[in-house]
Amino acid sequence: MHFEKLRVEQATLEAFEIGTIAVCVFFAISGYVISNAIDVHYARRPGAFMLNRINRIAPAYLAVVIIALLILPVLLSTYSLVDHSGNQASSVAALSLANAAKNFMAVVPLTNKIAPPEFIFVPFVWAVRTEVMFYVVACLICLLAMLIRSSYGRVGFVFGVLALVAAYVEIATGLFGFPTFRVAPFFVLGAALYYIVKAPNLGNVGLAIAAVVGVVLETLTRSPQHEVLGFDRNLSGQAMLLIATLIVFFLLAKRGPMRSRWDTLGGQLSYPVYLAHSIPLFVCLTMGANVAPSIWWWLAAVLATAVLSFTLVWTIERPFARLRATIRSSSNGDKTIVGAPAF
Repeated sequence: MHFEKLRVEQATLEAFEIGTIAVCVFFAISGYVISNAIDVHYARRPGAFMLNRINRIAPAYLAVVIIALLILPVLLSTYSLVDHSGNQASSVAALSLANAAKNFMAVVPLTNKIAPPEFIFVPFVWAVRTEVMFYVVACLICLLAMLIRSSYGRVGFVFGVLALVAAYVEIATGLFGFPTFRVAPFFVLGAALYYIVKAPNLGNVGLAIAAVVGVVLETLTRSPQHEVLGFDRNLSGQAMLLIATLIVFFLLAKRGPMRSRWDTLGGQLSYPVYLAHSIPLFVCLTMGANVAPSIWWWLAAVLATAVLSFTLVWTIERPFARLRATIRSSSNGDKTIVGAPAF
């Protein structure tokens, strides 16, 4: 959906924010899959869990930032820099060492508040940063469960309730001034669904229902207009599309895992595509797509994203996937959900 601005001046589905919905659904999937991974592999191994999370997030992200740093000087020798929203940006600020350092650290929680980059190479990194925040919380739950000799599920349930309370308060009042709390219901919903599929009980069903309410409230209480791009949101349409997608996800989870090489490839490609498409986007916009959008800019960006993504899979994702498998399998066998992203 981000590439639509390369093809047309006004995207037809812009009001539905399909990309944002996809990210929110991924948060729910992450809650589900991470609960499975900790339950099976990391229940008493918080260090191994966090190490594998770093191995999952950091290598591909750092590679994309380095690629952007290599491309920028060449691009700016001919063109004036345009950001991902189509606005003019400062070339001097983008090429500074301080900006590079801030971009390298942008996946770390709270860095966007402490030291935000002057020019962000991967503007969608907010979702990765939110995911890392969830990993930190999951690691703390795992550690606490180990220390008090309880289970991840029991301690996680308490954290889930607290997260929903914080989300409701933030959605209703903005008291904390911490928007990440608003998306907590997605992670809680995914985790609750995992335990419902594993061993249904009233507590987890109630938690899932409360999380669904939080998901709907979070969607319907967003600003009617996009804060950066200014288009009108179709909030009711977004909520209905989101709930329909989450229902499909739950039905697929209830059916159980399937194995195929396409599932594996899709899991390997998902993160590289998410990161890599930011580079062709700002390159095409800088070269003129913001002034004269056309199908050719769109095709060029899609092709460049495919090349970059497969390159990341072959050079980074697969080697680090093997490393993660080694760390993971040193516990009690490999029983994680097949067809999901490799955690």
